[in-house]
Amino acid sequence: MRAAVAQASWLSQPTTISIGAASLRTAETACSLYARADAALYAAKKSGRNRVVAG
Repeated sequence: MRAAVAQASWLSQPTTISIGAASLRTAETACSLYARADAALYAAKKSGRNRVVAG
């Protein structure tokens, strides 16, 4: 997804995205899953943007 956005010819200017991803763990709450994905997103942005980070 990140590479597809960066290579998209229909966008009027260079565009990048950062993604924070997390997989649901056994007996994990939705709140905890969301918090881990959110932390991964901020880690992606902090490490230079245009990245995917798993949390």
